[in-house]
This record gives sequence, structure tokens and C-alpha cells, in this order.
Amino acid sequence: WVDCLNNNMPIPGANSKIFVASVNGTYACIVTKNGCTETTNCVKVYSLGLEEENGIFGIYPNPSNGLFSIELNEVTANTTVQVTNSAGQVIYQSNITDSKTDLNLDNVEAGVYFVTITNEKTTAKKAIVIQ
Repeated sequence: WVDCLNNNMPIPGANSKIFVASVNGTYACIVTKNGCTETTNCVKVYSLGLEEENGIFGIYPNPSNGLFSIELNEVTANTTVQVTNSAGQVIYQSNITDSKTDLNLDNVEAGVYFVTITNEKTTAKKAIVIQ
């Protein structure tokens, strides 16, 4: 794992497939296999901590065992939820029609995931830790 804002400097001790950021920043993963090296897109981690911030939605519990709820302040037409892993791969996507939605991602590996809510007015993203 590397710090994108520090010239892709390696993060000491961060050499497993899961990386949990301890400070806000922008991070990427570099993988080398059979002589080939690939670097993921940089991912911005901007809201560490378990307190819910003001915004268009909240997530609880956080951290989670994979079962968690998303609570929206307002549901508008064309509201969607998307969950991505730290490599930016979409692991869940759906439309939302209720102010409270329960998700079951207990089949994913432990790590940090990103929940993005998009509607006609805005897009908001929060991190969730799945243990």
C-alpha cells in the first residue's frame, strides 16, 4: 500500500491484502505477480472515525459484521446506493426507495468499503469497516 499524496511512498508495515487507514489521506495498492506490477486507482479516505457526520445519510453499526443499515435524510427519485471495495470494484448496487435500507454483505472479506449514495441533488460517500 502506498500514500498517493506522498509520491506513492510505501506505508510501513502495510503489505497485506487489507489496509485500514489510520489517518485521512489518499491511498493505492501496488500488486506484483509473476514479474508484472499493477497499481490501483488512488482512493481518498476522508472521514475516519465511527461518529456519523452530518450529510444525506448515516450508516450503522460501523464497524459491522457485514449486516448494516443505511438511513437517508431524504429519499428522492433515482436514489441509488453503491458499495465498492478499496480497489474501487463495485460489490453491490441498487435503487433505494425507503429512508431506511438494510444491507447484508456478510459474504465479503474484512476490510474498509465505501458506500456511495447518489440522487438527483448530490452524491455522498462514507466508509464502512466490515470485520
